[in-house]
Amino acid sequence: MQHRPVTAFGRGAIDGEEQRIVAALLAGGDSRLNLDRQGLNKYLCPPTPAPALTCLSSCTASPISDLGFERASAAFWRIAAAPRIQAPSRIEACEDSIEVAIRGYLGLDPGDQVILTASGTDGMLLAACLLALEGCDSPMTTILPSPSETGTGVPLAAACRVFDGPFAGRSVVEAYVTTKHVALRGPDGMPREAGTVAEDFRDAVRAVNGRAVIVFTYGTKTGLVAPVEAPAGVDVIVDACQLRLPAHKVREYLKMGWPVVITGSKFLGGPAFSGAVLVPSARFSRRARARASRICALHGGLAGVGGLAELASSADVTGPLLRWSAALATLKEAALSEDQVAESVIRLEDEAGAAVAALPGAHIIEQSTGCPGIVTFAVEAPGQPGSRLGVDELRQLYRGLAGQGVLLGQPVDLGPFGALRVAIGMRDVVRGSIEESLRRLAESWPLARRQGAARAKAA
Repeated sequence: MQHRPVTAFGRGAIDGEEQRIVAALLAGGDSRLNLDRQGLNKYLCPPTPAPALTCLSSCTASPISDLGFERASAAFWRIAAAPRIQAPSRIEACEDSIEVAIRGYLGLDPGDQVILTASGTDGMLLAACLLALEGCDSPMTTILPSPSETGTGVPLAAACRVFDGPFAGRSVVEAYVTTKHVALRGPDGMPREAGTVAEDFRDAVRAVNGRAVIVFTYGTKTGLVAPVEAPAGVDVIVDACQLRLPAHKVREYLKMGWPVVITGSKFLGGPAFSGAVLVPSARFSRRARARASRICALHGGLAGVGGLAELASSADVTGPLLRWSAALATLKEAALSEDQVAESVIRLEDEAGAAVAALPGAHIIEQSTGCPGIVTFAVEAPGQPGSRLGVDELRQLYRGLAGQGVLLGQPVDLGPFGALRVAIGMRDVVRGSIEESLRRLAESWPLARRQGAARAKAA
C-alpha cells in the first residue's frame, strides 16, 4: 500500500454550508486545533468524518464521526438560524442539553454543577483557579504526575497559568502557584510500584510550605492511575480527562469535595476538544465559580465556558458546544449499562493486546495498576533485537501508519525509550468488534516500520 495523506481517507470536498460548520467546530479552542496544509490538526485528525480511517487512537484524539457531525450540524443550525436576539437563549438551551446528558451518563447529584470548558486542559486551569481563589490568593503548590504522562499544557494549567499562545506561562490569579512533579516510571521506563509513587506524593505534600493540592490522575496517557490513594487532608483535583473510570467513582470523588475534570474527546470519541469541570455541591460559592470562569475566559481562550449565553457575541462560543454535541452522539447510540461497557472494554483490550504482541518488533509494557482500555507498547528497530525506539523515531512510524489509514495514540516518552498506544473507545464498544481495525494495523505495520526507520535514519 502506498503512502497517502491522511485526508485521502476522509469525505473529500465539502460544500459552503459544511464549511461554516467546520469553522464553528474549530472555534473556541487553541493552537492544537489549527489545521496544517493537509487539513489536519496536531493529532492528524481532519475536521470532518473520515470513515475510511482506522482509529485506535481514543487515548489521544479521534476524527469526528458521521453521527457526531450530524448532531453537531443540527446544534449549529439551531443556533445559527435563530434571529440575533434569540442567539443567547439558543446557546443556553444547547448548553443545558449537554449538561443534562453528562449528568445522566454519570448519575450526578442535583447539587453538583457541570461547567463546560473548551478542553480538558482548560478544565484543569479552571479547577486550579477555583482552589486558588478559595485560598484567598495564599501560596499554593500543585503536585501532579510527570508531564510525559499528562497533557502538554497540564503543568501550566495546574499552576493557574496560560498554557497556549503568545502569553503561555502568564499567571491568571494573584496567588503564587507552583508545581511539583512525581515520576510514575523508573529509569528503565517501567511503571514504578504504586505504593512507592503514593509515598512520593505524601513526601511532596509534607515538603510544601503552604497549601498543597494533589492532582489525582485517573488515566494518564498510558492508562496509569496515580496516586492510588490521595494523602489524607489534602485538597484534590481529579484529572479524569480520559473518562475511563466508572461513574460511581466520579460520584464518590465529588462527595469527597473534589472537583473532577473530564472530556468528551478521549474515550467518548468526540473531536478534539471538549472539556468540563464537575464541581461538588456546596464546595464553591456561585460567586467563586463565576469569578474563576471569567478569569479563565479572559486569559485562557474561552476556558470555563459555563454561562456561554453571556458571551454570545463571540464567534468562538459555539465551538465547545458543537464538539460536546458530537461526543455525546455515540453515548446516546450506546444502549448499554455501565457494567456492559466495562466488560466490553476489557474484552476488546485483551484482543488488542494479543494483536499488538503479534506485531514484529512490538513489546507490550505491562503495568499492574491502571484503567482498562489502553495497550502501551515499545518498538525495536528493524534488525536490532532488544533495542527500543525513541519518541522521535516512533513519530516517523506513527505518521507512516497514519499515511496508510491507521491512527494510533501519539508516541509517549517513557524515559529511555518511547511507546505507541492502541486504545479502545466508546465507538469500538458500540460496534462490538475491533477485528477489522486490528487486521488493518497488522497489514500496515511492516511497510510503516520499514519506512519509519528509513526516514528516521535520513533525518
